[in-house]
Amino acid sequence: MVQSKSKMKKNKTRNKKVSKKIENKDVDPFRRMQSIFENNIFLHEVSIKEIGKHAQKYDNENINPLMEILKNKIGKGKKGNKKKIKFSKKELSGVHKVFENIIKTQPLQGHLFSKNTIVSMVSTLDILLSKLFSFYYEKNPKKLSLENQSIKFGELENIENIEEAQKFLINREIESLLIEEGLNRKLQVLKKDMGLNLDSINKNLEELKKLIKIRNLIVHNEGQMDREYIKKYGDKTSELNKNIIVTDKYLNDSLFLLYFIGTYIIQEAQFSFSEEIKKKNFLLINPMHYLVKHEQYHLLRSIYDFVLNPKISASERKYIVINYCIGLKKQGRKLEDIEKVLMLEDWSLTRDDFEMCKSALLDKDQEFYKYLKKVIKAKEIGLEEINTWAIFTFHKDKQEFKSIVKNVKPL
Repeated sequence: MVQSKSKMKKNKTRNKKVSKKIENKDVDPFRRMQSIFENNIFLHEVSIKEIGKHAQKYDNENINPLMEILKNKIGKGKKGNKKKIKFSKKELSGVHKVFENIIKTQPLQGHLFSKNTIVSMVSTLDILLSKLFSFYYEKNPKKLSLENQSIKFGELENIENIEEAQKFLINREIESLLIEEGLNRKLQVLKKDMGLNLDSINKNLEELKKLIKIRNLIVHNEGQMDREYIKKYGDKTSELNKNIIVTDKYLNDSLFLLYFIGTYIIQEAQFSFSEEIKKKNFLLINPMHYLVKHEQYHLLRSIYDFVLNPKISASERKYIVINYCIGLKKQGRKLEDIEKVLMLEDWSLTRDDFEMCKSALLDKDQEFYKYLKKVIKAKEIGLEEINTWAIFTFHKDKQEFKSIVKNVKPL
């Protein structure tokens, strides 16, 4: 569908919503982590769309000297048609030098923006892992590695009690994990020490490792390929010390990947420590809806598998099933395939909004319109939901749908 009911009544601004949740100390601590992480993801999304666009505009304006050379070389034929460009090796070398000089004196802002964004995006995941490790070691200080269970005499000068000593050791452990250790060590702590089941995202971890490798090359090697990168991720165009090109598509795909993996890890942590949480919120419903809207269908199956988890409520399962089926429908899957997935869930005691979504998925238009009118009248959805829920994309161009929703106001 759809986003969860908790997201229906809100959204004056995303930042206000997140801040409110963070201030509420009674809320699920993992939900607070997810709120901070999600807010950072959305900020990067806006940055890529807006700042990236301005960086590209700046480059276009400053690359004119090279474009003038090309225009002069092209010339025009008798009928005003442009001729094909033909460069000799000497001319090509000259063009290359002009282009290289432009980059050295005025580096392409789009390229700089992409590199800085990669570094910042990966840091967002590091911040999340830092919070998770801090949560775990505060509850299990004896699980600290042996080398971080001792304090040197000189370090005692700034420590007044046991609580400060424990905090000092935990911070040192986390600093070691985030700065000195690689991803495999972090995953080992998550899986073996914290007991998280990350089997479902193993297939996505290679892409994460590649992203982290690119971040490391940007930070430590000016974004140039090294032998390890070429061996693992290179292609026919790869050359030692050649700049890695980060495309807009790669930036966006990496952002979706981080959002998925980060929230998945938080969700598993929530389940692992759920006996200590008074009020839980299933965390993957809204990220799942976000991934559906952005056509990241390859990431949906791992979230759908949560329907088998006994810790998930009946309504949460239905949100997952419906969003998964929206993904199937958007990929052009047959109605019988979608119906088979829906039949696995018990719909005997359900709600009008769920029935509306089921009808839309199965192309039962009149039934869909009937339930749409009911949920609008009951003020279960408003203008924001009409404009943002993925389920409505199947009807947004139909005249009857437009007629029903034309007077809908925000909740």
